Amino acid sequence: MTAREFRGSYPWKRARRQALRCATVCELCGAPFRLDLGPRHRLAPSVDHIVPLSRLDLGTPEGRAWAVDPALLRVAHLGCNARRGARDSSPAGPVVSVSREW
Repeated sequence: MTAREFRGSYPWKRARRQALRCATVCELCGAPFRLDLGPRHRLAPSVDHIVPLSRLDLGTPEGRAWAVDPALLRVAHLGCNARRGARDSSPAGPVVSVSREW
């Protein structure tokens, strides 16, 4: 199953509707949503996958379950979500410390 096919599925539409139900501010930048500007405006709400769909195996039931897990979804501006792209923002990545002592 491709990401495009998944976004047309009933489980995704239900998870998206539940995530958008109580959202008032972007979880990435903290600014409020603008519902009066249309659904494709950069300040409109969208549902962001913390683990990108490109990194999930949507061909398996486990992958599809991860894609609709409310703990792995957050509501963000369409522009903030697009700017983040398919980067993984889960805390499982390597931690790099940079010294500021020159």
